[in-house]
Amino acid sequence: MKIEHNDPLEKNDLAEGLKSLAGKAKGGQFVNVRFLALAVLLVAIVGVWLYLRGSGRKSDAEMWRNFDNLNTPDSYEKFAEGHANTPAGRAARVQEARVLMSQGISQLMLQAFEADARKKTIDNIDKAREQFTKLADDYKDDLTMRAQCLEGAAKAELALVGIPKDAAKETSPENSRGSVKKAAELYREYAKTVGDKTVLGEQATKKAADLDANAKTIFELGSNLNNKFKYRPPVEEPKKPDSLTPPNPTKPNEPVAPSIPAPTVSGIPGAAPTPPPPPAPTPPPPRASSRSN
Repeated sequence: MKIEHNDPLEKNDLAEGLKSLAGKAKGGQFVNVRFLALAVLLVAIVGVWLYLRGSGRKSDAEMWRNFDNLNTPDSYEKFAEGHANTPAGRAARVQEARVLMSQGISQLMLQAFEADARKKTIDNIDKAREQFTKLADDYKDDLTMRAQCLEGAAKAELALVGIPKDAAKETSPENSRGSVKKAAELYREYAKTVGDKTVLGEQATKKAADLDANAKTIFELGSNLNNKFKYRPPVEEPKKPDSLTPPNPTKPNEPVAPSIPAPTVSGIPGAAPTPPPPPAPTPPPPRASSRSN
């Protein structure tokens, strides 16, 4: 008896699909046009992203190299203006505030400072305080930089204690540019930022408590230092006379005897005159002859 074997692939859908795919591949219809376009677009997007990423890194590297060459408040300010709302621009603002405060505090103790120069120094410390305060808010997501800005603002606040806002008015806590109470609040905020239980946090908390307990003494110290080192115009020395020769004692309209020039000898002025020769001796009178007549 003849047994018939039916081929299962003839009735298998997968086999039919493979045959169809093979046929398309032989006929050049294996790649779908839409798929090819999508692949090309994806490759182009990745290429552009890699290019922009490399260019951005190169630009950032050059920007930070320029930042490293800065060293004055004016250069930091100009750099920050040219790179606003960037990490490098904010870092330049921090450095500008640091330099202004450091130079200002040291220059406050110079007695030889002129009035305009001292006023500019005080204004620079005030500017540093304002920048530190603003930057502390800008760095709310960066606790390290926020803590540094809070500490800088507190130091600038203390440096201005005892310096009057209005020099024409009497120095008082209300008329002071700096506030001990405000400085204490900044140190507490610093402690909160770094952690109340950390070493730095505990030190800042203790400093704030000391400021509150000695606020009056600190204000008086700042006021005394301001009075000691504030500008005073130099005292003018009395003008010396042009000549030390005593004035002529003659009275007005009184005739003055003409000066007689000293005699000269051998053309030498001022030499003593030669004494005149002695007179010649007088001969004796002739004697009378005695003749007798």
